[in-house]
Amino acid sequence: MARPSRIMAIQPGVSELGWLLLFVNKADLAASGCLKDDCLVIKCTVRVITSKLNDDDDDSFVAPPSDLGRDLGYLLENVLKTDLTVRIGWFRSFEVHACMLAARSPVFQAQLCGAMMESRQSTIRIKDMDAKVFEVLLHYIYNDCLPEFMEETTELSINMTQHLLGAADRYAIDRLKLICEGKLGKALDVNTVGFTLDLAEQYHCQLLKDYCLKYMVRDSERLRAIVKTSGFEQLKQNHPLIACEILHKVIDKL
Repeated sequence: MARPSRIMAIQPGVSELGWLLLFVNKADLAASGCLKDDCLVIKCTVRVITSKLNDDDDDSFVAPPSDLGRDLGYLLENVLKTDLTVRIGWFRSFEVHACMLAARSPVFQAQLCGAMMESRQSTIRIKDMDAKVFEVLLHYIYNDCLPEFMEETTELSINMTQHLLGAADRYAIDRLKLICEGKLGKALDVNTVGFTLDLAEQYHCQLLKDYCLKYMVRDSERLRAIVKTSGFEQLKQNHPLIACEILHKVIDKL
């Protein structure tokens, strides 16, 4: 393609909004002589700016994530400056910081900082709790998150979540209780929903109860299968009124 015989310089203007205007209308372009066989060659200069402008005024700094949970977890893992021994059963014990337990749980706070006998002791014993469940509870108290093995929906993690829900209710750790409700509500199936609803009633978990009821009444065939499970039989024995509530919800859908 032949090069055009002329080069047309376009003077930039500025709009009211401050944008540069580098446009030319069609008539002026045709009269300029820059068109050759209806073709136009445009010469551009591109400037790449590699350095930041106005470094002193740059407010885009983003602080790194907090390390508080990791640092507190380090205290627990390495048994640094612990002042309290928690015995679970007769064979397991955990060295912890009384102030951490008191800060995270109002029940522990009353037990360790109030007028109770335990507040003057360096060792306390917890009954009716599995040592592995208490270990996960401690992990949450110090790290503010669950251990990695509970991130996946496995039989082990669901079983632990059920027990952890009871521990969270026992020690009034409300955020952990809601986390457990959410995990259990997302793992419902025909065989487990009866057991899960039984737990929801036992520990007064309205969110989890709603999950279970919606799952049960959403499909009539599914509900027929659920009422034949051992979990539903356990639910009827422990909380007989819940069966009437399910019946009312089914009737409301008709």
